[in-house]
Amino acid sequence: MLRLIKAVDLIHKEGICALDGLLIDFVECPERFEKALAAALTDRLESLVVKDRATGLQLLRLLKDRDMGRVAVMAPGAMPVETRTPITHESILGSLLSFIRTKGESAKFIDGLLQGVYVVENLEDAERLWQQFKPHATFVTLDGQLLEHDGTMRGGKSSTAGADLLSQKRRIRELSDEIRVLESKKREVDERYENAREDLEIRKEASEQSKQDAQLLEISLAE
Repeated sequence: MLRLIKAVDLIHKEGICALDGLLIDFVECPERFEKALAAALTDRLESLVVKDRATGLQLLRLLKDRDMGRVAVMAPGAMPVETRTPITHESILGSLLSFIRTKGESAKFIDGLLQGVYVVENLEDAERLWQQFKPHATFVTLDGQLLEHDGTMRGGKSSTAGADLLSQKRRIRELSDEIRVLESKKREVDERYENAREDLEIRKEASEQSKQDAQLLEISLAE
C-alpha cells in the first residue's frame, strides 16, 4: 500500500490528471462474498485505474525513472471484454458477477476480469466442478480458495489484504449510510421542534389576547 501512496503522490506532483482511483473504488459486494471477490481479483484490487493506456505507460516510465517500485496500472477502455457461455450446476451458488456491483467506466473491465468465475461453498465442490468444466470456468469458494480455468490454484488463509480492504470500505459505506439516516432523523426532530415552538407562540398570543378580551369585557360590564 505504501508504494501506491507514493505512486499517487508522484502522479499529483507530475500533474497527471487522468487517474480515476484504485480498482477497489469501483467494485463492492455483500460481506458474504468479499473473500471470494478478493481471491478472484487477487492483487488487481489495488491496481491504479487511469483513463487511457497512454497515461498508464507514462506512469510506468515515471515509476521506473524514479526507482519507486512496481505497481499495477489498468486502463479499462483499452481492454476487450470476452463473453463466455454461462454454466449451471446445483453446487454453484452463482457467477461472481451476479453478487457484485460495479460503477463507472471500470464496470465493463471488471466484468471482463470476472467472466467465467463461479462461487461455490467449499474446495471439494470447486475441484469436482473444475474437473467437469475445465478449461472453461474458474471456481472460487466463499473463504477465498481459487481454482483457475488454466489449472492454477491459489489459496491458503481466508483473510487477505484485498478482503480486508473490501471489508473496510463496506464498513465505511455502512457508517456513511447510518450517518445519513441519523442526519435525516435529526432534521425531522428539528423541524418538529420548530413547528411545536411556533405553535406554542401562537397559543401564547391567543391566550394573551383572550385575557385582554376578558378584562375588557369585565370593565364593560362594570360600567
